[in-house]
Amino acid sequence: MLGCSLRNIKANESLFGEVCVIFVGDWKKVPPVDKYGSGALKTSYIWSSVTESSLKKNMRVRNSSDATSAVKCSDIGSGQYSISDSLRNVVRIRPGFVLETSSITEICKFVFNDLSKNYKIASWLCSRAVISSTNEVVNNVNEHIIHNFHEESREYCSLNTIDEENYHQYPQDFLNNLHPSALPLHKIKLETKLSDNAP
Repeated sequence: MLGCSLRNIKANESLFGEVCVIFVGDWKKVPPVDKYGSGALKTSYIWSSVTESSLKKNMRVRNSSDATSAVKCSDIGSGQYSISDSLRNVVRIRPGFVLETSSITEICKFVFNDLSKNYKIASWLCSRAVISSTNEVVNNVNEHIIHNFHEESREYCSLNTIDEENYHQYPQDFLNNLHPSALPLHKIKLETKLSDNAP
C-alpha cells in the first residue's frame, strides 16, 4: 500500500516511487502478521533492493545495569538465554520487574503515581508506559486514567461516511465498533490538561 501511494504521489512507477524508505526495528520483536502465513520481508520481491545496515552502539544503554538488561533481552530473543523450565519455555523475570496484580487500578497507580501533580512535566510522562499485548487492554488503561483524572474532558469521534451503494453491506455501527491495529478508536476521550503535554 505504501509503495502504491508513493508511486502515485511521485508519478513514478519505480519501487516506492524512487523514494528512500527505511525499515527499522528489531526483527526478533516483530511477530508474523498473517495467521498461519509464511510471508517474510526476506521473501518479498523488494528484498533484492534492500540494503541492510545495523547500529553499532545502543545509545539508550549507557549504564551497566541497562547494558546487562539489554544483553539479557538480546539473549532471550536469539534463544541463547537459559530458561527456567525447559518443558514450558518459561523465562523467569526478576521480582523487581514484576507487579503481581491484575487490577488496572493498581497498575496505573504504580506506573503513574502522583499523576495529578506531575501531568505538566513532559519528561515525567515520557518516562512511563503501560505495555500490553492487546489494544483492548491499552484502551482500558487509557480510559481508566482519564476517568480518574477529574479534569475537563472532551470526546471526539472519527468522521465516517459510507457510499450509498454499500450502505447496507457495512452498517455504520459495525464500522464504528471495529478496532483495527495502528488506528485510533472511533470515539476517543481526551483530557484537556493531559493532551497539552503529550509528546
